[in-house]
Amino acid sequence: MAWLAFILALVALPHVIVADLAWQQRGVVTRLFAAEAAVTARPTRLTTSGSVTSVVTDDVDGPAGPTIAPEIEDGRESTDATPPTTVDAVPAPPEAPTTWDGDERLSIVMLGSDGGYDRVGIRTDTIIVLSIDLATGDAVTFSVPRNWENIPFPDGTPADARYPYGNPDIANTIYGIGLRRPELFPGSIHTGGAAVKEAMAQTLGIPIQYFVMVDMTAVVDTIDLFGGIDLTVTEYINDRIRPIEEGGPWLEITTTPGEYHFDGLTTLAYVRSRVQSWDYNRMARQRCVVGALIDQVSPVELLTNFGPFTEIVVNNVVTDIPVDRADELIAIAARLDPSRIQTVSFVPPEFPDGGPVPLRQVRNSVGAALTTPNVADPDQTLTGACNGE
Repeated sequence: MAWLAFILALVALPHVIVADLAWQQRGVVTRLFAAEAAVTARPTRLTTSGSVTSVVTDDVDGPAGPTIAPEIEDGRESTDATPPTTVDAVPAPPEAPTTWDGDERLSIVMLGSDGGYDRVGIRTDTIIVLSIDLATGDAVTFSVPRNWENIPFPDGTPADARYPYGNPDIANTIYGIGLRRPELFPGSIHTGGAAVKEAMAQTLGIPIQYFVMVDMTAVVDTIDLFGGIDLTVTEYINDRIRPIEEGGPWLEITTTPGEYHFDGLTTLAYVRSRVQSWDYNRMARQRCVVGALIDQVSPVELLTNFGPFTEIVVNNVVTDIPVDRADELIAIAARLDPSRIQTVSFVPPEFPDGGPVPLRQVRNSVGAALTTPNVADPDQTLTGACNGE
């Protein structure tokens, strides 16, 4: 949803001066990031066992040689936390690493929480994986439908032993499995995020190091903080969305195709509306909002609103990114060029509308995107997502 624009504004805006400032604000950083090292979720090869893995996928080599879905023993990696460095003064941020614990890509699953005041549990209706080539700085986002079923966990993991045929419910319930069954994700502090990481790693066929989840209230606060966003709307929408907090206003939106300037509540209504559309329209709107916020927020605006912005981040974000890796992550973010962040959505007619996840098809699509990035087509990048072209 729209709050993923907010994550990418933190992780992907290519403004070095803002990255430097964020790195220096160690007090804020330590409040946001995790105190302990996270466990990387690693996929295993698809086999003929189990109803959802009826075929063995062809392995596809990544741009620098890593194999999609490598053969490993137990689908996990043991990582040791790097001791934080004690300094007397704030040094310059480090250079961006070209590998991450031996991996040539850094992948983060970004979740939008749809757990409103009138709903039980947390549902992640937005699931987007950002995968960065550390050598080149190029990146791809993969939008996974919330309604795919039987999403599996890596072979040999406790979650796979408990759910050998994959998650029996749809994808947006996987975070809840981690919360209810923490014993299935040993070694993880944030078991909900660990569950999604394992499921997405096995689905996409790539290691996933971290997760970030943002609450829906961050949408309104972030968009309003920066004075709203301009969007090119291509749909007729007339909808009324339930309040995001008890006693709050209903979210109303009425549009025809054209140019609009949306405030926070209207943006949230825009990305959540299902009337006269379906989930895949919502996925396209998410992409539009992410691109618009990244493209329209200037370095001056970020610097001017840095304090309020970081408070929104701290109060609405949950992540397992360890604090002692935050400086490296910010250095990587400073290298990213949003105009070269390719977007891949698994939508009809190429992919099924709901039902069991088509693992082989997904992994082949991921492999193709990682080996032959389509950044030449502006409509396939974040900043070119909704320019009316």
